Amino acid sequence: MLKNKKMLGILIIAVLIVACNYPISTSVFSAPDPSKNVITTNLDRHFQLKMHDIAWIQSESLKIQFLNIDEDSRCPSEVQCPWNGQVSVIVNIAKADKNIGDFKLIDKPGSENQATINFDGYSIRLLEVMPYPKTAQRIRLSDYTAILVVSRK
Repeated sequence: MLKNKKMLGILIIAVLIVACNYPISTSVFSAPDPSKNVITTNLDRHFQLKMHDIAWIQSESLKIQFLNIDEDSRCPSEVQCPWNGQVSVIVNIAKADKNIGDFKLIDKPGSENQATINFDGYSIRLLEVMPYPKTAQRIRLSDYTAILVVSRK
C-alpha cells in the first residue's frame, strides 16, 4: 500500500511538472486586467479612451492602451496663433498577449500621415484629442480623451 501511495505521489508531481512547463497556446487571448477601465470595440469603429484606459478588440485579440500625452502645443481656441500646434498621444498595442510596442500618434493639421501607424496587418488612426486647450483652463493628464479607430490594412 505504501508503495502505491509513493507511486501516486510521484505521478502527481510528474504531471504537475509537465503541466507547468507546457506552453500555453497564444491563439487564446486572455481578457484585459479587470482593474483597468476596458472599452470593448470592433474594427473600423471609432472609440474613446481616457488616460490609461484599454480598448479591447476581442475578434482580433488586440489591446490598445492610452499611455500618455507626449506633447500638446495646440493653440488655445480663443487665441490667434501663427502656428496651429499639435498634440501627440502615446499608445501601447498588444496582440494575443504579445506586446507589439508603444507608438506615437500625432494630430497636426496638414499632416494626417503622422496620425496613423501601421502594425502587424492593421492600422490605428488618431482622429481627435479632447479637450481642446483654452487659455483660462489647465488640462490635467487625467482630463484627456483620445478618439481612435483600428482597421485592417
